[in-house]
Amino acid sequence: MSAVSLEGQKLAGTWMFSGAIEGAQARIDDLGVTGLWTSSWSLSAEHPFAGGALRFTAAQPRRAEGGELAFDAPIEVTRTGAILYERRIAGLTPSGRELDLETAWVTNLGDMTTLETAAALSIQPNHVAIARPEAAVWVSLRHAW
Repeated sequence: MSAVSLEGQKLAGTWMFSGAIEGAQARIDDLGVTGLWTSSWSLSAEHPFAGGALRFTAAQPRRAEGGELAFDAPIEVTRTGAILYERRIAGLTPSGRELDLETAWVTNLGDMTTLETAAALSIQPNHVAIARPEAAVWVSLRHAW
């Protein structure tokens, strides 16, 4: 796999803006895969809030943007029991494009303990165009031992 990734951040007043974008090309020699490449990106804005930091993020998780899989598919069984195969090509690009939106708040409870609460909405989860949006809410308590 060959990948190019760019990341950056910029402080603007009390807001910290950050982002990342990646493109990758993969080779899978043994499976008949050609032209496989992927992309991902994220944008975040973070601001001090209520003794911690409030973060807003929009992101697209890694997604195949191109590529094909060539394989011999069984298409028929003859009267003698022989299986006939035909060469098939399957596209590897999913039907949708997942977009994740997240809001999180994180604060330090001590030198080695943090508390984070977050809510997220995933549109076209798993890059499936007809998938219904999914939401999640979670609380995380982390302590370094």
